[in-house]
Amino acid sequence: MGQAIDFGRRNDYIGKPPDMTDEQCYALPVCRIVTFIPGATAEDAPVAVHAHVSCWKLTEEERAEVARTGNVFLKIIGLSLPPLSIHGIEPIYEIEEGQYSDFVLTADNIQTLRGE
Repeated sequence: MGQAIDFGRRNDYIGKPPDMTDEQCYALPVCRIVTFIPGATAEDAPVAVHAHVSCWKLTEEERAEVARTGNVFLKIIGLSLPPLSIHGIEPIYEIEEGQYSDFVLTADNIQTLRGE
């Protein structure tokens, strides 16, 4: 199974659920961002929403299978499925020099969101 790994833009971790052991789950390294999704209609302006980006490393066997089939499977544990997307490249990219597709939150932004 692919493993979540640390990466250059990581600015936080999402902790494991309190009812799970370290063997069942581990803290997920993430980059907390504000990203933009389309408005409800084509005429509506894009909407800013909070999102998390994580990076996953596949085993050699998984990489070979993805190369062979082009398929990737996602398993979510729990009763709900949040909106999500899967990318083959980091989904935070430079649009023009110094301007990025998403706003990467600072440590102060993250503390404010947590009410600290």
